[in-house]
Amino acid sequence: MENWLADLGFSISNYEEDFSNGYLLGQILYRYDRQEDFGQFINKPKFASSNLAKVQLSFERLRLKFDPQRLINKEFGYSKKVLSNLFKALHTLDPRALLAAKPKSAVSIKLISKTERMAQRLQKFEEERIKQSKQAYEDHQKTEEVIKKLQGEARKAHLDAIKENKLFMQQWEEEGKKEWKKNQSNLASRKQKEFELKTKLAQDFKTTQVKYIDGNALDAENSIDEFERNMTRLGIDHVSDEPERKKQKQNLQTEAAVTMAKIKENKSKNVQAAKEKEIRQRKIHVEQLRTKKIDIYRNHIKAIVEGLAKPIYNILGFGIKKVKKFSKFIKDTQEAEKNIKEIMEKSMQKWGPIEAQRQLEIEEMNAKILKELPEKKLEIKRKIIEGMKASREKHQKECGPVMNLILDLAEESANYLKENPKIPEKIWNGWMEKFKEGLPPWAEESNSLIDQANISEVAEETDEFGEPKTSVQIEKKELNDYLNAEGIWEAENVPNDEYLGDIIEVVMDAAYPPDPLPPFPPGPHYLPYKICIIGPPFSGKKTQSKKLQELFGLKIFEMQKIIDDAAKVVQRKSEPEDPKRRKLAEEEPEIFIQAALENSTETANGRSKLLRGRLRGVFGDEPKLEEEVKKPGKKEEVKCQGFAILSYPSSAEEAIDIEKELGGFIHPSELPESVSSIKKREAQIIAFPSPKEYPPPKPFRTVFDLVIWLDVEKNTLIRRCVDRRVDNSGNVYNLTYRPPPDNILNKCKPIDKPTEEELKKEIQDFNERKEELYRCFSEFGDRWETLLFFDADQPIEAVTEIIKKRLADISVIKSQPINKEEDSTIVFNGQTLLLSNDSAKLIADKWETMKFQYLKEIGFSLKLVDMHWERYLTHLQEMGNEFREFLERNDDKENIVKNFLNGLNGIVVTKTVFSSSELSQTYAEIGELIDLLWDITDQRKIDAISHREEIMNESPLNKELTGIIKLARQLLQVEINKYYSILNLIHLFKALTTETEFSEYSTPILKINWNLEVQAGESFPALNLLIETAKKSIVSDLAEIERNNEIFIFRCRLIEKWATNSIQKYTEKIEEAYADLDNWITESVSLENDVINEIASKLKNVLDTRNPCEDLKIPTNQEINSHFKLNF
Repeated sequence: MENWLADLGFSISNYEEDFSNGYLLGQILYRYDRQEDFGQFINKPKFASSNLAKVQLSFERLRLKFDPQRLINKEFGYSKKVLSNLFKALHTLDPRALLAAKPKSAVSIKLISKTERMAQRLQKFEEERIKQSKQAYEDHQKTEEVIKKLQGEARKAHLDAIKENKLFMQQWEEEGKKEWKKNQSNLASRKQKEFELKTKLAQDFKTTQVKYIDGNALDAENSIDEFERNMTRLGIDHVSDEPERKKQKQNLQTEAAVTMAKIKENKSKNVQAAKEKEIRQRKIHVEQLRTKKIDIYRNHIKAIVEGLAKPIYNILGFGIKKVKKFSKFIKDTQEAEKNIKEIMEKSMQKWGPIEAQRQLEIEEMNAKILKELPEKKLEIKRKIIEGMKASREKHQKECGPVMNLILDLAEESANYLKENPKIPEKIWNGWMEKFKEGLPPWAEESNSLIDQANISEVAEETDEFGEPKTSVQIEKKELNDYLNAEGIWEAENVPNDEYLGDIIEVVMDAAYPPDPLPPFPPGPHYLPYKICIIGPPFSGKKTQSKKLQELFGLKIFEMQKIIDDAAKVVQRKSEPEDPKRRKLAEEEPEIFIQAALENSTETANGRSKLLRGRLRGVFGDEPKLEEEVKKPGKKEEVKCQGFAILSYPSSAEEAIDIEKELGGFIHPSELPESVSSIKKREAQIIAFPSPKEYPPPKPFRTVFDLVIWLDVEKNTLIRRCVDRRVDNSGNVYNLTYRPPPDNILNKCKPIDKPTEEELKKEIQDFNERKEELYRCFSEFGDRWETLLFFDADQPIEAVTEIIKKRLADISVIKSQPINKEEDSTIVFNGQTLLLSNDSAKLIADKWETMKFQYLKEIGFSLKLVDMHWERYLTHLQEMGNEFREFLERNDDKENIVKNFLNGLNGIVVTKTVFSSSELSQTYAEIGELIDLLWDITDQRKIDAISHREEIMNESPLNKELTGIIKLARQLLQVEINKYYSILNLIHLFKALTTETEFSEYSTPILKINWNLEVQAGESFPALNLLIETAKKSIVSDLAEIERNNEIFIFRCRLIEKWATNSIQKYTEKIEEAYADLDNWITESVSLENDVINEIASKLKNVLDTRNPCEDLKIPTNQEINSHFKLNF
């Protein structure tokens, strides 16, 4: 079988792999003419099922069978088995089986041997191979010839084009020079003609005016003559003397002219007077309407007040309701007096005593005012002086810049008159225009965007309380970038004025002290001792409470007992009333009953309200005044001095709820931020305080005078629990601390509850909450430390003595007067200084004003920086748009080409045969047309270059650089204002805290020397001098402002860096724009050349093919250049 496969030309390396897709089986069958559809076989694994399905049909014709899936799965040995069966079937095939395998045919089958069949097939393959090789060689030769021919033609066409373009360029250059000279001549001629035309029009206009004036004068003279003739004819006036008549005539003319002038003047005055009168009448009418409306309202109120004044007028709650309810009713009803009287009686019954008390308070207040009147007069006088001072400062602030401009104008005039006899009117008018714009006479043309944006004219915005806002309406990022030296203001090591930050910190604390704490809610706060005793089980809480009860008469309260009493109250309220239990129910205070019914004992808040209800029910909110009656023979009782709460609270949550309910505690996190904190946080935008260690916060106010925490070790607690014994009488003993007498020791029984395990669980629960509860109590206190935490594993008397001593100390502290901290002292840099609240508020107000003004001015200046850049980009965009429109201007190319094409199409249609001379002439005409189009394009290029140079000559860069210098000056002036404001603030603080004299520094005004260069270049003298002048304005003789000096120098360098970078950026941007314009010219010429080449190709094609061209589309200049745009 292997030899057979080798004879067929197959080299098999792996039978299972090679025969798995059925391709080789189909090829073998095809060699034996058993697989006619072998052309559909594909030698790929994914087509195995399709191939084997076709092979399976051929095997069935040979009476063979096989499993395709076993071949696909590459089962070992199965492919050899299938091949063996196929080999046998093909070589031992019976002719009858062959006939049965194929359809019957009339032609008989002749059997041939294997060798002959193979030779025939090989011969067929060889013939086909020779045939295909010969055909491939012939095709290759033909392809080579075609390629060589095309390359030769292309090379020849390329050489011809190069020669033609060189000749064309020479001709194009000569024609261009001729056309340029011709255009220059035409331009000069056109300008001369325009000048002559304008001169002629002016002369004609002048002649017409003279004729018109002469005609009017002649008409007037004729009218006067006719008037005199009529007067003479009527006998009214007769002048015989001709000279006298002429003189009268002249006088009449003069009087008539004067009269007409007066009539016109009076008419104009009358019109203006009528307008002013109408305006006055409108204002009067509006004022009358407003006054009438107010009078109606006042009369209405007066009518109501007269009837209801005494009982209602000052009683807002009742009175206003009644006025609103009955005002309309009183008008529309005849029983008005009856209703008013009824209201007065009811009001007097309800509000009479309150009104009497109010009148008494008014009288007391009037007496107090009369007593304090001299002090009030001094206060009013002080306010008047402050108002005058503020008005003077405002006047100086507003008039100072104007006076500086006047001095500049006087100085400039004096300098000019030193070298010239007089100041020309043109120069003086220019100085006046600059003076109106707020510029000195030596300034250049004003930059409208910057000069019109006067910071002083920006309205101050206020909040809902009328106070100035400390922020400006600009992007927060822009302001933060400038203040933090980020973004375009990027710099490293931003200095901080810690000295100023420390001043602001202490000033704000002194000016805005924290609000006083509100009073305690109603409760027994008058008691001397309010004690809480906590600790783990068996720590001795009850024992010590009894000791305190004996010493101070304290009432002992346990939360569980209070909860049980509340449950009984609720149960009694839910059951039917029992007369036997009525007395028991009446023993509970009403306030406790209400608390029991309204609150749940399941929550810490409910238990706290229940405890408060019990305390208020037992003690009341105010001390009771009772007469002490001592019965004979009765033991003297200790007066109750307070209460003690046992084993409660047991968690931090319960402790907080008790403080909230009994003491009105509100955690600072739940309160609004204090004014001082807000002011200090807002000040950090300019200056941070120095890092320092702050004192620990003051403890929160507590309702308890003492919290006793008995701390005992776990083993001791367990021993105290298990050593308990009880006798038959119910007396409890402890074998270790309080052993029973020996005679009853054997009769005592141990106490089962709680067991040792239960006790351990309770101790564990307490210890889990111990740390949090301790931290909570540590946050509360008074003038003394209210938490008494100590080791209670001592004798009972020793523990009692510790508590007693602490209570004695508390009593001593309470008896001492409260020393309020002096509000006029502050601690600054480790020194105690005097600073009153009024002085602190004065400094704080000046700081707020300075901060608001600085943020407003710097924010406005930063806005101008952005606006200036945006305006510059917009100007460049407009420049680009204008240049693009210049490139898009129309010319005659389209009409010239269409006219020529129409003529060419007519020749081609009407003429079928062309002579060589006609063809040459037509080609020459096409060439002349193309030359004309080249000339038009060349002229457009020359005009575009000339227009670009005009744009460059009118460059806005120098004007924009002037704007940058002005912006830099404005930023520097803002920083100078801030510098001197801080300097004066520090001096004021120093003067008020050391009681020395305060002298205020005046802020210098920064000016620009416009005589220096401001154009773009390697150096900027005007900017450099401006920066140096600003730096010289610092004060260097004070150590306190050293950091302020560093910050000011830092800001000057920052502004200088920004101005230099901005000048560079503006220059690069306009150079980029000019380069884009140049690229536009090149690209536009290239696109127009492509269009001309396409036109030439199509026109020659019309002549070559003799077919007219009807669809020649010539792009317009607007279509060619519309895509040009400056991408900024």
